[in-house]
Amino acid sequence: MLATGVIASGVLEPRRTHLQGEATDLGWGRFPEKPQLEFIAPQEASLLRSFVYIDPREKVWVAKKGDTTNGASIPRALWSIVGGPFEGNYLNASIVHDAACVEKSESSSDVHRMFYEACLCSGVEEKRARLLYAAVLYRGPRWYFITTASSDSSTIVRDVATAIMTTQEASRLESAIGDGELTLQEIESGEGMVIRSILGDIPSGRRISPAAKAQPNATPANSPAPPTEAPKRAQ
Repeated sequence: MLATGVIASGVLEPRRTHLQGEATDLGWGRFPEKPQLEFIAPQEASLLRSFVYIDPREKVWVAKKGDTTNGASIPRALWSIVGGPFEGNYLNASIVHDAACVEKSESSSDVHRMFYEACLCSGVEEKRARLLYAAVLYRGPRWYFITTASSDSSTIVRDVATAIMTTQEASRLESAIGDGELTLQEIESGEGMVIRSILGDIPSGRRISPAAKAQPNATPANSPAPPTEAPKRAQ
């Protein structure tokens, strides 16, 4: 059986059985409560209770009790820059992002946009949040929905293959954002020579999120889906 504990500086400490993150409300939505995690492996933890993020449009994102989180939805090439998901201040965002990438009840672009906003809500500096956002948008999990032609018109999920981010890509991306050469709009639209030269095109099946930063109580974006993507499944 694996010992439970919390990682500090890469060392498993069995004396501590769970970790509590920070509850925040910094204008980018809110985390009503702190996450409670029990480590079941050196880089994997299980939620001891459900954890909620409410985004700036009042949409509720839930990571359920018993869900596991390990930062797998975030390219590992970034870990040497921003730290692992249990080291940096993007832990809260990582938890709900991991859960949403497993559940796949919302479009992948909406899930990645949520991750960006949740990072800002957690106090991640904007350029660092933009770096994390670009990484998951271009190299993170990607899927789209298809409505079947059957009588019940059920919706199925199709995963899209994405390339693994390299350390060179991560370094170039960090430099471009740090130097002010890569804006949020360019990242989301996929347009511009800088983003294309580093990461190429956004994988197919995407929805374009609004480039402007969301504000509390903002109206949800009505970005149209491409022809290959069906409406979201009913909640």
